[in-house]
Amino acid sequence: MVSSQFGGLLKVFETFFKCPLEPDENNSCLIHLGIGISIQIEMEKYGFILVGSKLGSVHMGRYRDNLIKQALKSNASSFPSCGIFGFSQKSNQLILFIKIDPIKLSPHEIVNSLPPFINKAKIWKEAIEKGDIPALDRDSPVSDKPSGIFGLIS
Repeated sequence: MVSSQFGGLLKVFETFFKCPLEPDENNSCLIHLGIGISIQIEMEKYGFILVGSKLGSVHMGRYRDNLIKQALKSNASSFPSCGIFGFSQKSNQLILFIKIDPIKLSPHEIVNSLPPFINKAKIWKEAIEKGDIPALDRDSPVSDKPSGIFGLIS
């Protein structure tokens, strides 16, 4: 069931990516974009769609600390549909992903969530390749005022 549902969803994505898409043996689909990034789309066992992109390997040191701090600020300041950052200690990779509920969103809404995600992935991947720290999303600046529980999270 999940496999056929995922295959049908990939057919919807074909018009966006302008190429045929098929699930692989792991029930996922890796798409290499011509702009220097790759995204992987898969459907997890509960029916949510996961879209992710590896942004680059970042080894221990001050740069990694600052990059992860900026990524966490971005997680707190941007819309989840633009992507959430995660870090894999196993591969030292910064990863951007979104989790989509296909029951709550129409295929059109799902496809419309991809451009902001892809743009964010491209900006961060290019910054990592240059050794830069990307600026936060312009749409949702982070306030310097403490927020969160008891004002402890800024």
